[in-house]
Amino acid sequence: KVLFLNYVQHGKDSGAWQQSVTLVDSLIWSVQPVANAAHRDKLLSELPTILEDLRSGLNQVGYNPYDLKEQLQQLETVHLNRLRKLSEPGEEQNNKNLDGTPVNLKTKVDDAPSEKVDLDALDASLAKTLGEGSAASEKELEEAERRLARLQVGNWVEIPQEAGKTLRCRLAAVIASTGRHIFVNRSGMKVAEYEKADLVAKLASDQMALLDDGMLFDRALESVISNLRDMKDKPV
Repeated sequence: KVLFLNYVQHGKDSGAWQQSVTLVDSLIWSVQPVANAAHRDKLLSELPTILEDLRSGLNQVGYNPYDLKEQLQQLETVHLNRLRKLSEPGEEQNNKNLDGTPVNLKTKVDDAPSEKVDLDALDASLAKTLGEGSAASEKELEEAERRLARLQVGNWVEIPQEAGKTLRCRLAAVIASTGRHIFVNRSGMKVAEYEKADLVAKLASDQMALLDDGMLFDRALESVISNLRDMKDKPV
């Protein structure tokens, strides 16, 4: 879905599309059998960036946060197994891709000398990176779900957009059978539509803010005051 959206929105020659393709290639490479110590060191250094880019991309498309947590934990297990094991002499020739072609690991390995890696420390580090992040995210998701439960038809929200812009809209309807929320602008035109899980993820990651009547009044007042000051400064 991330690839599809980047291709449709930005085109195949865009940086966003190229970055997505590179991430997929890196993800596939990260689960290949480790050929030697240099390969392991390279994997160790690149894993944090791969995982963070993966999490970021899926969050942007509203990927189910509960599924994301579970799949990242499964991916963590695969990566730890890869980092713990080195191929035995001659084993590299036996590694095959899904299509039966040999795995060309040497193209992914730097020629720099490798240093000894403390795998126990690595295990703890990766577990902390994914485990604590998931626990914190789970707590934030629970709080976000409680906040979403207070959102009523007619309430206003703000959704950050690209280039620093903000979409302000109000909840027009909730489809009970699917949990889909429909938002409209001041003119009553539909401007956004989200599933419940998507909204929970947005609230948890501060990609949406709920506005109460007091906040709206304060912002309207600030706008009026700002306009009055601008009028006062203009020459008569």
